Amino acid sequence: MASYCLDLLRPGLRDHAFAAILSAYATEVELGTLAPWLGFATLKAAARWLRGQGAVVTRGCLDVRASRQGVRARRAAPECNGREGA
Repeated sequence: MASYCLDLLRPGLRDHAFAAILSAYATEVELGTLAPWLGFATLKAAARWLRGQGAVVTRGCLDVRASRQGVRARRAAPECNGREGA
């Protein structure tokens, strides 16, 4: 039962951890290091989630500088709610 409760908290905790990583590191962080920190079992799943957040992943590493810009741009873009022209 407790694991189900933790599953509800995971997305928010993952977002906070990602923000902390972007603040703490200057250049690159290997996906092999990030995946367990963010709670992923595979590097592929971690890379997919990071790219979905606007991060830049190249050669098995998170490019922190480019990711900061990508995340800012993603947050600044207006949300699309499925209605065109709205």
